Amino acid sequence: MPEDFEYGKGGILPGLTGARVEEPSEAKEPPFSARLAWRADGSGDIHTDIPGWTRGRPMGNDRGGFRLEKGRWINLEQEVVLNAPGQKNGVIRVWVDGALRFEKTGLVFRDKAAGTLEAGLAGVMSEVAMPSDSPGARQKVWVTGFELRWQ
Repeated sequence: MPEDFEYGKGGILPGLTGARVEEPSEAKEPPFSARLAWRADGSGDIHTDIPGWTRGRPMGNDRGGFRLEKGRWINLEQEVVLNAPGQKNGVIRVWVDGALRFEKTGLVFRDKAAGTLEAGLAGVMSEVAMPSDSPGARQKVWVTGFELRWQ
């Protein structure tokens, strides 16, 4: 985050997104996304779109939390463990500079409802976004290349 960065009303950083496996004529919005976000005070969260939650909801944290500090590079790592379809055993974790700072368990990223055959990891949503009426909405955030791994 640049030294002179204005947190404004908050914003969203890149994160992981899912994909549905269904007929092209039935394709809908991705079944889930889990993107890193910041609030007006610079504290971090996960901005989520997952089944059964209000669209674009901040997730909250089962651990202490994290802050996106100004004036330095921040190493962010995100892990999404997909749930078994129909079970509440999904997990999101975030490491900040190597320390586990965010963990949310008991999540449902995929199920077999509403014509969804299955859902899985699709890739990275790579935009950085702030509300257009937010102070500093036209500033820069530097993002390095993404590394995506799965098992």
